[in-house]
Amino acid sequence: MEDSTLLRTAMVAGQIKPNRVSDQRILGVLADTPREMFVPKALRGVAYVDEDIEIAPGRYLMEPMVFARLIDAAGLKANDLVLD
Repeated sequence: MEDSTLLRTAMVAGQIKPNRVSDQRILGVLADTPREMFVPKALRGVAYVDEDIEIAPGRYLMEPMVFARLIDAAGLKANDLVLD
């Protein structure tokens, strides 16, 4: 298993599931989406931390738990798209 796969699995198990997100679609997408691809190369090592990451001046990648809870609360349908 690749390191980023382990990090995603740990993020879902340790940050998302314990915070009342149980929708399997959300858990699956978060487990499959490499967050490190959405941050500058220098920040890839912290892509899975449970805090917002400043990716450019005034622009942030939302912390995983808050992002997951917002998606869950939105009640999205299968064909909806989400941007962080």
